[in-house]
Amino acid sequence: MQLDLRTSPPWPFLQALALGQRTATTRLARRAVERVTRGLAALAGAPRCVACGATLEWAESAFCGGCVAPSPPILREASGLWVLAGGRFEAPLREAIHRLKYSGQAEVVGGLATWWLSQLGDALQGTTIPHANSSRIAFDLVPIPLHPTRLVERGYNQSALLAAKLAPRLAVRVRHQLKREKSTRPQAGLGRAERQQNIQAAFRAAPGRESPPAILVDDVATTGATLAAAAAALRAQGVQCLGAVVLATSGE
Repeated sequence: MQLDLRTSPPWPFLQALALGQRTATTRLARRAVERVTRGLAALAGAPRCVACGATLEWAESAFCGGCVAPSPPILREASGLWVLAGGRFEAPLREAIHRLKYSGQAEVVGGLATWWLSQLGDALQGTTIPHANSSRIAFDLVPIPLHPTRLVERGYNQSALLAAKLAPRLAVRVRHQLKREKSTRPQAGLGRAERQQNIQAAFRAAPGRESPPAILVDDVATTGATLAAAAAALRAQGVQCLGAVVLATSGE
């Protein structure tokens, strides 16, 4: 995908991601990642499709031949925040995310992270970013937290798992700076106004005026209400939010 960003360019967001990925994918780093990937694959057995669980022919793949994710990466503005999604929230990506969130299959997060990074490469290919050779923009990945009750029910936070997988591939840290203080209804099935009301005052950020800018990490973005609420909580503590990365988006 070639992005035409001349009219409303999210340069700091894209530049941070591009230079972070470039830093992390030096030859030595790439070899180290490959060794770790092969070792984990050997321990886990045959690699499986993240959507249907079928055996994969290539360990580097995430989706099998019957579940190849058809959607290109999507860069969109949602509730005043730049969001880069791996693809649309539709089959087979939707099934993979449902396995991660609702079926207790946390092991699919590794394949989804690898796939998302390849989508990032596609999104940046052919896109000229001003001053792309300048110093890196320091940032941390900040996952969207679950309420403690939901965390106990699920056993893990899928956004935190995804951030942990992406961080070394972007040469950045994960910073757990947000807390979810309000137990909200699931956003799925709510309208735009209901989503905004549901998520209002749900997050609190720890003080961080000396912290580097943040890029939020979540699984799905629709209206962007959750991401916007989290970004507002960060800004209230003096933390700049460059944007958000998600696996999928169901919004336009």
